[in-house]
Amino acid sequence: MKKILKITGITLLLLVVILIVLPFAFQGKILEAAKSELNKNLKAKVDFEHLGLNFFKSFPNASISLDQFRITGIEDFEGDTLFFADHLAATVNLKSLFGKSGFEITKVTVDKAKIHAMVLENGKANWEITFPEENAPEEPAESGFKLFLEKVMVNQTDIYYDDRAGNIQVALHNLNLNLSGDMTADETTIKTHFTIEALDFVMDKIPYLSKAKAGADMNIHADLKNSKFTLAENKIQLNELQAGIDGWLALREESMEMDLKLNAPATQFKDILSFIPAVYAGDFKNLKTSGEASLEAFAKGVMQGDTLPAFDAKLTIANAQFQYPGMPQSVTHIQANVRAYSPGGIADYTVIDIPRFHFEMAGNPFDLKLHLSTPISDPNLDLSAVGNLNLSRIKEIYPLEGMALNGNLDANLRLATRMSYVQKEQYDKVQASGTLTIQNMSIQPETGNEIQIKNMHLAFSPRYVDLNAFSAQIGNNDLAASGKLENFLPY
Repeated sequence: MKKILKITGITLLLLVVILIVLPFAFQGKILEAAKSELNKNLKAKVDFEHLGLNFFKSFPNASISLDQFRITGIEDFEGDTLFFADHLAATVNLKSLFGKSGFEITKVTVDKAKIHAMVLENGKANWEITFPEENAPEEPAESGFKLFLEKVMVNQTDIYYDDRAGNIQVALHNLNLNLSGDMTADETTIKTHFTIEALDFVMDKIPYLSKAKAGADMNIHADLKNSKFTLAENKIQLNELQAGIDGWLALREESMEMDLKLNAPATQFKDILSFIPAVYAGDFKNLKTSGEASLEAFAKGVMQGDTLPAFDAKLTIANAQFQYPGMPQSVTHIQANVRAYSPGGIADYTVIDIPRFHFEMAGNPFDLKLHLSTPISDPNLDLSAVGNLNLSRIKEIYPLEGMALNGNLDANLRLATRMSYVQKEQYDKVQASGTLTIQNMSIQPETGNEIQIKNMHLAFSPRYVDLNAFSAQIGNNDLAASGKLENFLPY
C-alpha cells in the first residue's frame, strides 16, 4: 500500500513539474505560430507584447493569452489602430498542441479592447486587411487553427465606426458581451447577453442618439448548416424602452432574408421620451410624465445591394405630458401619429407620414403635419406648421442653464412640392404660403452679446419670401431691412 502511495505521489509530482515546465518549453512554438498565422495574409501590422501559456487555468485544456495586442493599418491608414486589446485569451484543446492538425479553440475572451472602424470618402474601409484572391499567394499554407467555439466574452470594450462616405458616426462605450453555444453542431441555441453603457449615433451631423444605454438577452436557435437564425424569448432595451423581437433571419451568399417583428407591449410615453437626447441627458429619472404610447414594427423580405425588405413602423402617443423636476410649467396635450413604411424594393419606395403632431408648451399650442414620399430621387413633401410660442415661458419648462430668452413667435406655414418642381423653377406647381412673425425676441447667452429682434414678419410664396419688416439689435449695432428673399426653396 505504501509503495502504491509512493508511486502515485511521485507520478503526481512529475505531472505538476511537467505542467509547470511545458508553458516555457512550448512558448516559442506558440509565439512563432501565432505571429506567423496573424501576419501571413493580412495587409496590416500585428504586434503584441507578451504571450502566455497556462495548463492549470483550464485543465485539461490549455489557456493561451496575448497582452497589449494591436492591429495597425498601412498605406491610407498608416499609423491608425484598427484593433487594440489589453488582454486576449483563448482556451485550446491540449491534445492539439502536440499534433500537426492545428489548434482547436473553444473559448475566446477579449478584455478592454478598442475597435476603430473607418470608411474614407472614396469608400475604402480600414478593416479590408486580407489580400484579394488575385493577390493571394499561389500556394497558401493551410491554416493551423480550427474553430470549435463554445463561448465568447467581451469585457469593457469601446467600438467606434466612422463612415466619412456616408457621413455616419457610431460609438459604443463600455460594451460587455457574453455569447455561448455549441458552434460545432449543425443546430444549436446561442445564448447572448450584452450591455452598452453609452451609445452615440450621428448622421449628417444630427445626433439621433446621445449617450443612450442599450442591452439585450437573446436566445437564438441557429441552423448553422443553412445559416438561418430564429429568435425567441428575447429582450432588448434602448434607454427606457424595452421590447422583444420574434422571427428569423437567414444569411445567403449575397443577400439577407428576414421575417422579424418588434413587440413592445408595455411601452409608456416616458420610454419614448427617453429617445430625445436633450431630455434623456437631464434629470430623466425624476421627470414627471403621463400618457399612452404604442410602438410596433416589422421587416419582411430580402435585403441585397440596394434592395430593402418591406417594413412598417408605427408610433402612437395619446394624452401625454411631461414636466421637468423643479420647473413650474409643463408640456401638455401631446398627441402624435408617426409612421414609416415601404412595400419593399428600393429606398425610394419609403413613405414617412406624420398626420398629427400636437403639443402645448405652457399653454401655447403647436401643430405639425408631414408627408414625405420618394425621399431619394425626387422628394415629394407636404408640410404644415401652425403655432404660437411665448419664448419667455420656455425657462419655466426647461432649464436653460444661464441663457435668457424672451419674445413671441407666431407661425402659420404650408409647403407642398416636389424637389424637381423647384429645381426646374416650375413654381406654378409649388404650394407655399403662410407667415412667420417674431416680436420682442431677445437672446442673452451666458457669454457674448445680447441679440434682439424687435420685429420680423415673413410672408411666404412659391417664388420668394417677402420680408415686410425687420428690426434687430446685436450688442450696440442696430439692423433694419425689408424686401424679398428669392430662391429660398432650394436652400
